Amino acid sequence: MKWLEASLLEVLFFAVLLTASVNAEAVDRLDDHICPGPAYVVSNNTNAWTFIKERSGPLTPAMRYVRDIWAYGYWHQFAVGQTLYFRGKIKRFRRFFQVNILAGTAVDMEGAGQTLLRIQFGFRPDNLLGFINLSTKKDGQWSTVSIDNSPLSYFEPFDISIYGMQDRFQIRVNKKFSVDYTNVLGLNYAYLYQNAQDVDLDRVFIGGQIFDMPFSVPLPDGRFNFADTIILQAVATNDFSINLVDKGGIPMAFYPRYKEKYVSRNALMNGKWGEHEKNGTFPFTAGDEFELVITNTPSYFEFYVNNKLFATFAHRITTPEEYTTFDIAGDISPRHLSLCKSKV
Repeated sequence: MKWLEASLLEVLFFAVLLTASVNAEAVDRLDDHICPGPAYVVSNNTNAWTFIKERSGPLTPAMRYVRDIWAYGYWHQFAVGQTLYFRGKIKRFRRFFQVNILAGTAVDMEGAGQTLLRIQFGFRPDNLLGFINLSTKKDGQWSTVSIDNSPLSYFEPFDISIYGMQDRFQIRVNKKFSVDYTNVLGLNYAYLYQNAQDVDLDRVFIGGQIFDMPFSVPLPDGRFNFADTIILQAVATNDFSINLVDKGGIPMAFYPRYKEKYVSRNALMNGKWGEHEKNGTFPFTAGDEFELVITNTPSYFEFYVNNKLFATFAHRITTPEEYTTFDIAGDISPRHLSLCKSKV
C-alpha cells in the first residue's frame, strides 16, 4: 500500500473538466444508505441505529444541470470514519472521468474555493492502460500525484470507495486496489460533483462510523422481519463472525475461515451447536473490501457477497423473525451497516 503525499508534489496533470460552482440549494443531499425505502443506519459514532423514514433522493443517482453542465451533484457532511461509495460505468468512447469532493464550500472555480479530493480516472489512447490522478486544491493551488496501472478496465463497471480518516483518505477501486492519500484540508461539509457527460452512476451514498469492536447492536423491536435486509460493508484480514442472537442462543452464526477457505453457517441452541454447513466457494480475500447482504425469508436466510448469491441457511427455530441483537467480531473492520425495512 502506498502513502501519497499530495502536499509535497508538484502539479502533474490538470483536469480536462473543471469543477463547476454548485450550492446546497442546487443539488440533493447524499443519502446515508442504499435501501430502497425506510432504513436503520448505524452512524454518528453512537454504535446505535438511526431511523431514516425516507430517502433524500432516488436509489439510482439523478443527474441535473449544475451551472449549465449536465452533472451529478450532492452535498453531505464527510466525517472521520465515514465512507463515500459510488459505482457506475464510463461511457463508450470516453477515456477520462473524474470525481470532485469540494471542501467547506460548494464553490471551486479557478482562483476560488478548495477541493478536498479530486480523483481522475483515465485510459491512455495508445494502449488503453489505465491511470489515476489524485489532486487537492488549497488556497488556489493544485497539487497532484499520478498512479500508473489502474485496476479499471475500459468500458467495464467500476466500484469505488473513499474512507475518511483523521489525516488521509483510503481509496479502494473494485474492492482490491488501495492507496492512502494525505488529506491536507481536514474533513468538513463536502460536495460531491461529477460531470455526467463521461460516466453513468448507478449507486452513490455515504455513511458509516468508527465501529467499536467487538460490535453488538440490538435489533429494532427485537425483530428481523421477512423481506428485511441487513447490508454490511467491511474489510476483513482474517477470520470473523457475524451472529444473529435471540434469547435462547445464536440461531444464525456466519463464520468465514480464511485458512481453510470455507464459511461455516451454524446455530447454537440449548447450549449445543448443530451441524455446520460449509458448502460453496470462499468469496472473501484478506484485506479486500466486501459487501455482505443478509435477507430473511420465511424458510431461510439468503447471503449475497458482492452482489452474488453465495449461500442460504434454513431456519432452525420456530420464530425466525424474533432476534435480540446483531453481533460482529474477529479480524474485521466494519465500514457501514444498514437494515433495510420492507415495511414499517
